[in-house]
Amino acid sequence: MALTSDDVLLPSSDSFWEVDGYRRTVKRVEDGSLQCSELMKMVQERADIERDYAKRLKMWAKKWNESFDRGQWPICLVISSVRCGLCFRLVTDLVKRFM
Repeated sequence: MALTSDDVLLPSSDSFWEVDGYRRTVKRVEDGSLQCSELMKMVQERADIERDYAKRLKMWAKKWNESFDRGQWPICLVISSVRCGLCFRLVTDLVKRFM
């Protein structure tokens, strides 16, 4: 018994195993790679921003710490120094987790 064109089953889905079905998978892999690259760029930019902010905050606290004696102002400077340390820690954590 020979098969006729009426007996041939057509695929019901876009399977990887069909003719040119691999293109969809290749596209997903390329898109995933592009998204990972973009995410890494975003995280690196944020880390750079936090690093610059921490450096500037540290310089600011040092400058004003030298200008003031004791009183209420040193509390503000201590808080900014603590914030500076938190920013540096954030940069380290971001780079460790995503890079």
